[in-house]
Amino acid sequence: MMKVRVQVENRRQITVPLPFAFLRLIGAVVSSKFVWKQANRWVNHSKNKEYEKWLLAMDATMIRKIVRSFLAELKQHKGLVLVDVALEDGTKVKVQL
Repeated sequence: MMKVRVQVENRRQITVPLPFAFLRLIGAVVSSKFVWKQANRWVNHSKNKEYEKWLLAMDATMIRKIVRSFLAELKQHKGLVLVDVALEDGTKVKVQL
């Protein structure tokens, strides 16, 4: 489970737990054929062709495999701090596995 903690100006901190099942669901949506069809349609209508290179190099099955292997690797490193930021105004953000 990934935990996102946000504290603003030394007030009470808010912790949002993100279970790996939710992250898997987001990965499934991103790697769905519908999303890739829409992305291809958007790139074809866009005047900026920079996106076309990397979008054509990837497909939905490759994204699905990348997300699965990424989440499997994250599960092996529980307790790892991914982001720990403190700003001058007292805002703190911490993302931990």
